[in-house]
Order: sequence, then structure tokens, then C-alpha cells
Amino acid sequence: NMEMIDPLQKLSFVTEDNQIMQQEHSVSGIMPYVAHYMPKAQIIPLVISNSMTSSEFEQLLNWLKAVAADDNVLLVGAVDFSHYLNSQEAANKDKQTQKALENFSTEKILNYGNDHLDSPPVVALILESMKANGYNNLDIVNNTNSAEVMGFEPIEVTSYFEILVW
Repeated sequence: NMEMIDPLQKLSFVTEDNQIMQQEHSVSGIMPYVAHYMPKAQIIPLVISNSMTSSEFEQLLNWLKAVAADDNVLLVGAVDFSHYLNSQEAANKDKQTQKALENFSTEKILNYGNDHLDSPPVVALILESMKANGYNNLDIVNNTNSAEVMGFEPIEVTSYFEILVW
């Protein structure tokens, strides 16, 4: 949909790089499901840097708010949460993250590091764009970690949330 893409491509910090898209598991891991469940979907995949400036964040947020205003648009973020911690430490960080998510505390989320989540800007952009369009409800459908998924306790885990904003 060029009407949506044109304003994005005009942002000076946005680049198109198909090679990165092919290697980025947060995009490639979701695509088979999108293709299966929504075969006619038009997709605008984005890989968002953690080092984006506040100005870049605001510019991308303004674009995303406009895109999210369309009732036919579904925003999907693929983000891992707690990293490099044992299960108990990850669970404690997840409780903090959950509280920030439920309160739409994007400033707090943007200041989190890998011990909470690996891509704070993605979560903050989705929360802010949804809130700007009147979607103020958040349900945490699931919160688990790699130890629970794999059925054994490694030294370090990665945690996951499944979240709906409506």
C-alpha cells in the first residue's frame, strides 16, 4: 500500500534493506503464520533500532499513529523479553515489565534494557500508537520463558509475553 509506505520512506532515517529482513528472525519467524492465517494481507515489515533518537522515535510514532487509525491495520511486534537471567530473576523482571505494560508506561519501557526486553522502542511505539487511536485496553494472554517451553532449566532464559491491545 504505497499510500502508507510513501510517508515512511520520506523519513531520513528509514532505509530499505531486504538482506536484513531475510536475516531478522523477528520478521521471518512470523511471516509463515501471517501467510497462513491472513493470505491476502499486505505487510510492511519494520526492523527498529534500539539506538533511534527521540526525534526519530517521534517521527516514526506519528507515521504509525496514522497507519494504526485504519481499522484494517493490525500491528504486530515480535519482541523477546528478559534475557541472560535465570528463571527467578526473569520472573521478577517480567513482573516489573507487566506492570509497565498494563499502565502503558512507555517512558519506563524505553529505559529498560535486555534484562526486561530486547526492543523497548517496538513496544513503546505500538502502545503509544494504539493509545493515540483510542485503544486503551491491554490483555496479557500469556507470559512464559524458554525453560518452561523447553521443559528443562538452562542457566539463562529468555521470557515471552503474548499481549493484545484493543
